Amino acid sequence: MTYRPKWKIALEEVDRARANQVRLDWLTFDEEYGKAPEFVCGLDQRTVRFVGEVAQEACRAWPSTAPGSGPPTT
Repeated sequence: MTYRPKWKIALEEVDRARANQVRLDWLTFDEEYGKAPEFVCGLDQRTVRFVGEVAQEACRAWPSTAPGSGPPTT
């Protein structure tokens, strides 16, 4: 078996669940997954709603596919 980071395994599990007709209303994750922008972007590309913990030092990001997405205006 080849090494894969756990965020990549998690995306594969999401794909497998959806292929098996498992409906995912929401996905939650801890800071370890939130450290990987590829994971968050992968969920966004799959249009999976999520609530996750992101490290304080991480930069801010908004999903590109959400209506009205983008930084808040002041």
